[in-house]
Amino acid sequence: MKKNTKIGKVVLISMLACLLTFLMTGCGEACTVTIRDMNETTEVTANTTQSVQDVLEEAEITLGEQDETNPGLDEKVSNDMEIVVNRYAAVTIVGADGTEYPVECVGGTVADAVKEAGITLEEGQILDAGEEEYVTDGMTITVVQQPAVQLTADGKSNAVYTSAKTVEELLTEQGVTLGENDRVTPEKTEAITDGMKVAVQRVEIKEETVTEEIPYSTETQSSGSLAAGTTQVKQSGSSGSKDVTYRITYVDGKEESREAVSENVTKDPVNEIIVQGTRQQSSGSSGGSSGGSSGGSSGGRTVLSTEYYDDCDGSGHGIKVITYSDGSMEEVPY
Repeated sequence: MKKNTKIGKVVLISMLACLLTFLMTGCGEACTVTIRDMNETTEVTANTTQSVQDVLEEAEITLGEQDETNPGLDEKVSNDMEIVVNRYAAVTIVGADGTEYPVECVGGTVADAVKEAGITLEEGQILDAGEEEYVTDGMTITVVQQPAVQLTADGKSNAVYTSAKTVEELLTEQGVTLGENDRVTPEKTEAITDGMKVAVQRVEIKEETVTEEIPYSTETQSSGSLAAGTTQVKQSGSSGSKDVTYRITYVDGKEESREAVSENVTKDPVNEIIVQGTRQQSSGSSGGSSGGSSGGSSGGRTVLSTEYYDDCDGSGHGIKVITYSDGSMEEVPY
């Protein structure tokens, strides 16, 4: 009878696979272990016959003399076990006043080290390292006193502590957004100093058109047909109007300045014209042609004299002034 060599090969391969698994795991069961070494995480395959130390060695993780593990090095591993490596670190904490505090930590964070030094942060003080950051051997952690700044913006004034280096960084840190025309004092490039006052002024520029009155002027004319000291309104005056467009600057809601940028006259003004008399009265005959009639009478009055005063415009017209015996005078145009 012929032997089936194909089946024999399959059996042999299966036996070799079982032997290899046995050699790798011994008598234990395969398991997955996670190693957390400060900020690094490693996942390895082990078996339940191995210790924590065995697994760390296979993962090529070296421990210092004062480093610690949790669980301990001799403990056997199990599936889904987490091994935490706590590193020893000698740390120096520098206080805000420059005093140095030496601290020893095993697997601690910056916050742990500061607490161990007995330091409580006061208002405006920060650390130059993140509080959740793991400390490392030889590390120096400094307490920084932030400068205090008086920030005024949008109707509010607050004292703030800042890590910003410039005024511009301060505004970004505090969430203050500047408009195109807004003003900042001091300049945005100015370095931050303790006690500095920073003011933001909101500037808005608008254009506004208003209707304004154009006042009329008064002209004065002279006339010899009127007696000196008398006046007459030849033409009444009336105001005009115009539309003026102003560019107005508002600072924090209050008008600071306005500038006229254009205007359109919608109604011209009409000037007032006043005529002033210049004719001088006299008892004798003077000025143009004159004649007297001593014998004439008017209403029981005797005409003492008649004087003629021609207009200066050459028209041939003028005023005839009659003087009566009772002292009265009469002006008659001709």
